[in-house]
Amino acid sequence: MSFTVEATVRVPIGPEWDLKDSCLWFEIALKAGPVLCRIDAQCFMNSLGATSPSGAACRAAFVASRPRILALALAQAEAGHLSSRPYMRRPFVWLTEKDFAS
Repeated sequence: MSFTVEATVRVPIGPEWDLKDSCLWFEIALKAGPVLCRIDAQCFMNSLGATSPSGAACRAAFVASRPRILALALAQAEAGHLSSRPYMRRPFVWLTEKDFAS
């Protein structure tokens, strides 16, 4: 007799452009589970070389700076530097210009 076990696998977010808030959401893997992360368009333009605040320009800047972004997001998450919003179900890492100033 054999059994089949089915499990729901959570697909990581990434990256998704939030038109309303002009920001990019993505997830990183942490030992405790996936961590949601956010970078806004202004940060992309001022710190990551985006040519405009559009979703396409910010996605291109994300791809170009992906290793740096993921390293900073992981460091913030591991340090417990999480933000929250009343309408959000879980805390998240919010990367800002000051995080990229080095």
